[in-house]
Parts: sequence; C-alpha cells; structure tokens
Amino acid sequence: MLFSYARMLLCGIGIIFIAMGTANILNAFYPLSHVYIRLCEYIGYLSWSLTLGMKGWDIQTWDGNTLPEQLNQILAKVFALIGIFAFVLARELISAV
Repeated sequence: MLFSYARMLLCGIGIIFIAMGTANILNAFYPLSHVYIRLCEYIGYLSWSLTLGMKGWDIQTWDGNTLPEQLNQILAKVFALIGIFAFVLARELISAV
C-alpha cells in the first residue's frame, strides 16, 4: 500500500512539472485569454468532482479484483491527475488580454 501512495505521489509531481512546462510553452508562443484559463480551471473542478464521486461509491464485490473495480480505480486515478494538470496549468498561465 505504501508503494501505491509513493507511485501516485511521483505521478502527481511529474504531472505538475508537465503542466508547468506546458504553461511556459503556451505563455511564450500562444498566450490564452482569460476565458480559456478559467475554462481550464473549471475542467480541474469537474475532474476532481468526478474523482470524489467515483471514490464515494466504490464498486464492492467479495473478490475485490473484478474488472469493474479495476476500471473504477484506474479512472479515479486518471481523473485526479487530469485535475492536478488542469489546476496547475490554469495557475501558471498568464492572460494575454
């Protein structure tokens, strides 16, 4: 279980650096307006709310290793990482207007 948390922490740190690099590239070559930056922030809210919703209603079986359970866990991790990316990107982008 500790390995799982460490792996997710490293993935989160990696996503933060990817989002910061993406923001630097967008700021340098294609500055976005304030509307698109807010849209990016709302995508972060949406993906995190999906993550919380999915984790609030976990699929439970006796075995604990069925395909729906594995898919639910993978989707929760993907939506959490998308939320991190969107929030960091929105935070680092500079409005063109």
